[in-house]
Amino acid sequence: MKIPLDLTFKGNRHYIQGGDLFNSAEAVIQAFFKSEKAYINRLSFTRFAYNQCDLLIGDIPSPEEKIGEGSLTLPDGETRLFYLCEKSTKLLERRPYDEESMVAPATYEDRSAMLLAPLPYTSIEAVIALTKVLSYRLNEPAQGKWVFGKIDLQQKLPAIRENLTIRQVKALPGRFSVNDVVIDNIRVAQIHFIVGAP
Repeated sequence: MKIPLDLTFKGNRHYIQGGDLFNSAEAVIQAFFKSEKAYINRLSFTRFAYNQCDLLIGDIPSPEEKIGEGSLTLPDGETRLFYLCEKSTKLLERRPYDEESMVAPATYEDRSAMLLAPLPYTSIEAVIALTKVLSYRLNEPAQGKWVFGKIDLQQKLPAIRENLTIRQVKALPGRFSVNDVVIDNIRVAQIHFIVGAP
């Protein structure tokens, strides 16, 4: 079954931001399974998306349409695979996104970055933005840009009530980084960034 995702371009980007794909996919999953306790436990991307996308459950997409894949957890603990697929339908809407002002108050220590709540965007948007700024701070790639490639979650990504910390645990300069996501002093996920060219 294919279910359309509610997406727009963000800021001046000409591709769909990974945080929007995560948020829209999780909203669709919760509506489809009629439970806000359903959540994404893994999401990885295979390429950038520039057009409208669908969430696919129960089937396997063609390599040409597939942009990502993941796993969801249902309230009873069951897990299911899903895919993200790009269509030919163009995106026409765009919304503002001030990533720089969100991460401007961040503080840094060794290979970590921290933001204090409240934050003006969703948890996944804050996680991506802070991981991005930390990745650039620790290693500026000679070519390409740091982008969100994959996330693995131990639980549903919670709202940030006190603080968000990103701690880089592994990196290959100019290629990828692996980072712990700590929300309100609890490690909830690990996010991978890669160097790519949208």
